[in-house]
Amino acid sequence: TGYSLGAHLASAFNTMHGTELLGGQPRIQQVVTFNGVGIGVVDPGTNLTQLISQFKTLSANEDGQAFTFSDAGLSALYQRARQTIKDGGSLSAEDKAMLTSLINPSGDGAVTVDATTKAQALMIWDAIGRIGIIRQEVERLTTIGSGDETGSRPVKVKDSDIGQENLDYQMAVLTVGASTDAASLIGGLVRTYHGKVYTSTIFANQFDVIGASNTAAWRLVA
Repeated sequence: TGYSLGAHLASAFNTMHGTELLGGQPRIQQVVTFNGVGIGVVDPGTNLTQLISQFKTLSANEDGQAFTFSDAGLSALYQRARQTIKDGGSLSAEDKAMLTSLINPSGDGAVTVDATTKAQALMIWDAIGRIGIIRQEVERLTTIGSGDETGSRPVKVKDSDIGQENLDYQMAVLTVGASTDAASLIGGLVRTYHGKVYTSTIFANQFDVIGASNTAAWRLVA
């Protein structure tokens, strides 16, 4: 069972293991969720278990070759970037310029970039941007005081100790995320007032309890 985010986890677990048997009986007898946020849908031909396994493999990138690129220069850039960011650094000015030229090549035809290379360069750019946002938030948290006479503040966690600041991690998120589809922000707000929409398989062993009264959207927290 679970509420809100916990309901999401319970639903995901049921999706992954709901058909398994244990001693000839269903491994999961019953699932009850309260105001569950849902689990979205995945592309045809794959499932949640496969996507989680893919994410683990890509984010670990044990041999450094989990991500391949059509352009040799872009491949070399990625290797430099992943190591620099892993060490707590940032992308060099030269590599930023290279990424920019691949994403938005000059109109004079001096540089020709195929669609695949452009898309791969854009994914790296987006992944690095996500890391930048996390680093900004980590920095901001160190400015928050305790509110009492001690004036104590949180200790800053080293960038190299934060898994989500790893370039392989963010590339894995973007890669796997491309095979999933969640409700948009607008779609979520619509469902807040008009009820949930079930777009995936509904399990016979699962019951979703939903509050009958509406509430302000800003109050919807996990």
